[in-house]
Amino acid sequence: MKGIEIPWVANRAVRKIAVTAGSSLPWKTRRQPTQGLRRSTGRTCRQGLRCVGSVGRQAAGGCGSGSLGLVTGYKRVHFVEHDKDTSLSSLRHAEALELAYAITVHKAQGSGFDHVFLIVPERHALLSRELVYTGLTRARVSVTVFIQVPDDKKGIASLLERIRRRSDVETRRTSLLSDGDLGCAYIPESGVNVKSRVEYIIFRKLEEARLARSGDFDFKYEETYPLEDRPFDLHPGFTIRLAAGKVIYWEHLGRLTSATYVRDWDQRRAIYLAKGDLSKLVTTHELRGISDAKISPLIGALLDGTLRSEDKSDRYSLCHCSLR
Repeated sequence: MKGIEIPWVANRAVRKIAVTAGSSLPWKTRRQPTQGLRRSTGRTCRQGLRCVGSVGRQAAGGCGSGSLGLVTGYKRVHFVEHDKDTSLSSLRHAEALELAYAITVHKAQGSGFDHVFLIVPERHALLSRELVYTGLTRARVSVTVFIQVPDDKKGIASLLERIRRRSDVETRRTSLLSDGDLGCAYIPESGVNVKSRVEYIIFRKLEEARLARSGDFDFKYEETYPLEDRPFDLHPGFTIRLAAGKVIYWEHLGRLTSATYVRDWDQRRAIYLAKGDLSKLVTTHELRGISDAKISPLIGALLDGTLRSEDKSDRYSLCHCSLR
């Protein structure tokens, strides 16, 4: 795609988009009949003009916000998606239509066109790669992109790179497009992101215990556990350091119903064993849910050195407990 700087094209398009209800139209169609679609505002849409359903103003017959149509006669619009004419009197609101010389990317969602002219304005505060992608993919045959870039800016390449790096989806706390890993969806304190709801609860409970014990221990979330003989490092869920120098690695196993997850944990457990740190490892699970009344005493026993395993098989660690 070749970037072209044509500010006046972008500006003209913005004026067309910004026609307000009741304003006069400064342009005419070629030899179209003067009869049109006269609305309560007094505006006349001449035959042959494109129109679109307004946001939040649902029309009758299944045509609503974003529906594209063509004025075919007095008070009649042909909606493309249903391939039929609709009378203005059948619309639920007299102001259900707006002119569609140009429409926003949001309004174009769900529609497709043979040829698309996408205008990227100088003010790009709302631009993101998802928005530009949506605009580009409205085209069936060709797309022409007009980018407004003043002389005092770095240029088209810089603007496109900023858009590429800006994502609205990545800022949303959702696992809709992932395999279930929430990927740092919870923030228990500034600068710390945890990956699950249960880890968030554990983090806050450890904070409460640290305050209650006047700071006689400290903890870090996913602190690096170096592996010199491997091409990767481990990051235990919680690394707890007591005042006496003892170190505890707390791993919460939140997906024990997954065979793949369990196999991965077996390999991780083997690393702790090979490093001589299996005795420092504590694991928990949530197969029966979690209980606030259980977590706080569990942390107290862990810090006092009195915590005992609830699993005699040592399948996951030498000290494995339920959070309920």
